[in-house]
Amino acid sequence: MDFSSDFLPLFIVVGLAWFSPIITSQIRIVQIPSVVFEIGLGIIIGPFVLNILPESEYLNFLGLMGFVFLMFLSGLEINVTKVIHSFPRRKITWDRLLKNPLLTGVIIYILTLLLAILSALLLRTIIPIKQIWYFALIISTSSLGVIMPVIKNRSEIQQPYGQMLIMAAAVADILSILLFTFTISIIEKGVRFEVFLIISLFVLFFVFYQLGRILVKVNLFKRILNTLSHAASQIKVRGVLALILLFVMVSQLIKTEVILGAFLAGILISYFSDKDRSTLMMKLDGMGHGFFIPIFFILVGAKIDLAVFQEAGQLLIFLISLLVLLFLIKALPSMIWIRLFGWRKALSGGILLSSRLSLIIAAAAVGLNLGVITPAMNTSFILLAVLTCILAPLLFNQITGKGKGEEEKIFIIGGGGRGVFLAKNLKMHNKQSIIIDLKKEKADSLNLKGIKAIHGNATDIGIYKKYHLNPGDYIVILTHSEQRNYHIAQILREKLKHGNIISCANKKEVVNQLDQIGVESLDGAQVIATAIENIIFRPATYHTLFESFESFNVEIIQVQNKAVSNHQIKEIPFHQDGSIMMINRDGEYFIPHGDDYFHYGDKVVVFGRFSAIKDFKLKLVGESQKQL
Repeated sequence: MDFSSDFLPLFIVVGLAWFSPIITSQIRIVQIPSVVFEIGLGIIIGPFVLNILPESEYLNFLGLMGFVFLMFLSGLEINVTKVIHSFPRRKITWDRLLKNPLLTGVIIYILTLLLAILSALLLRTIIPIKQIWYFALIISTSSLGVIMPVIKNRSEIQQPYGQMLIMAAAVADILSILLFTFTISIIEKGVRFEVFLIISLFVLFFVFYQLGRILVKVNLFKRILNTLSHAASQIKVRGVLALILLFVMVSQLIKTEVILGAFLAGILISYFSDKDRSTLMMKLDGMGHGFFIPIFFILVGAKIDLAVFQEAGQLLIFLISLLVLLFLIKALPSMIWIRLFGWRKALSGGILLSSRLSLIIAAAAVGLNLGVITPAMNTSFILLAVLTCILAPLLFNQITGKGKGEEEKIFIIGGGGRGVFLAKNLKMHNKQSIIIDLKKEKADSLNLKGIKAIHGNATDIGIYKKYHLNPGDYIVILTHSEQRNYHIAQILREKLKHGNIISCANKKEVVNQLDQIGVESLDGAQVIATAIENIIFRPATYHTLFESFESFNVEIIQVQNKAVSNHQIKEIPFHQDGSIMMINRDGEYFIPHGDDYFHYGDKVVVFGRFSAIKDFKLKLVGESQKQL
């Protein structure tokens, strides 16, 4: 084995990859992906600025692995269950079509692609474009990785509007990658038999899908996986890597780009990793975003040809025109959402879909290698991708607005012991709850006890409209029948498209049914087992928390007060009856100390009396830039 490799190029790139998120975290105007800075840092160390990155064959290979991981993680972001559930099962009418996220996403993508072709023809009058179709494919992409965090931050991810945006971005990713793969093969080989060998990737996908369905039912296989998933074995991570490389190897054998192979491997893992998704995702994210993917983006920046800007005249007109068109071709098709969400949300949704990053850069890099786009176009696509992923979230939040809405309500279906107990506990937290029960005498009895209850059938949509069900409200289904729970949840999801639904389920088949329609399920047996475990291993803590429940509360509060940001915790006079337990920053939890600083967007876990919680909210959320 040769140990004489030069590690300097790798050290430079990994050092910059480590430095990039530090810069990103200090910029509080808008959440800018660290990818933007990785590309910028690549430009700085490239030949047109400092020229300090030596040529390295193994570094180029690691960059290719970053590209493979990028496509794999794009596939992993696709929620296969929700895509399958979105397939129409009844006769399609215009109203049902508009409310179906999958069909709407397909329509928006087709309209976007048609407008992209027209845009490419228009831009050809400014600058020569060799391949109109490939150019149109590049500009019709979206970035699910940019869109998802924006939707999450606005708590829209389970709402019909958020689901529409996510599905539209997912459809754009899936169809773009499929079309790119076939287009690249046709450009390289022409319309020949070899092009149809791409189908072998789908055959491989189907084989492993069927194999996976069999293996997940084999107890021995599951036991081996669980036993060897930790410590030195990491069998699941090794298996995922083997699967990625198998799909990539098959892609190379049929002489096509690795984009589709890696993407299909990601979709496959996404389908089979629902229960273990968080743990496996953290490990794969660590490998991808922690090492391989930053190398790819830094090398993209280092290889940008800035010399093209010497032809500043026509190129500047091309850049400005392309930037405007990148927003228009997404914003115009999204107007079909006006009937559902109003013009403001339809327009802002189209603008958010205009954010492009990973896929447009990857496709431009492949196009440059194929010779179908020029170095000037490649540089333009990279710079405009950076601009769109900065401007799109800013414009989206500006147009959509904060939206004050009514006070959050919790609808509890079922006036049994669990429902009443939950209503009482919610009342301690000053949360408004409404119990819906089939028995009139039960509802009347609860009203006499000071618990708001209504007599009615939970499947009657009119009840929710009468009591002004808002997108942010929760519906908790607690009837005595698991099948009835599922039936009610299904009706509410189909007719109201409501997102925040929670139900109890102990049977695995009911849990799977609820998961398929996007309803969060709670296993009562598991909750009881966890409580008993806490009594056995942590009796003092458990009894203290349980007995003091009426006086104390735990909440997660996001730092939105800019007057608090960049201040040390010890500088802020918080209420004496409360304490900060943890802080979640960029997905990582840590236990804070007095010398630690708050950052804008931090999610702070606080514990204390209700007066203390109110004080935490006042100071961390703030009242429009109120000074400390």
